[in-house]
Amino acid sequence: MRPVLVLAVVAALAGCGERAPQPKVEPTQVMGAAPQLRDAIDDTGIVTTIKRALLADGELGQFVIDVDSKDGYVVLSGVAPSEQARERATEIARHIPQVGEIANQLTVKQG
Repeated sequence: MRPVLVLAVVAALAGCGERAPQPKVEPTQVMGAAPQLRDAIDDTGIVTTIKRALLADGELGQFVIDVDSKDGYVVLSGVAPSEQARERATEIARHIPQVGEIANQLTVKQG
């Protein structure tokens, strides 16, 4: 393509000086989004608090345990060193505020 033609195309694509009208956003629309954002923050806080508590546990802290939360529903996955430690992970999560149900999908380390 010739340089002059390229410049003409770029100029044409740049617009004719008019912009599309921007939609008006009402304050209530922004405020209505706040609970959804708050819920996401709560789930992040739940995950962080559970992970810290698991790391502080002398036995569980040495293992990689994944923690996920959606609306307070917590899923634990990974490996636990024993059945007792697996159950302790559930108890640790149960004592965290805002935790609802817990799905303990931890497997016990063999051997």
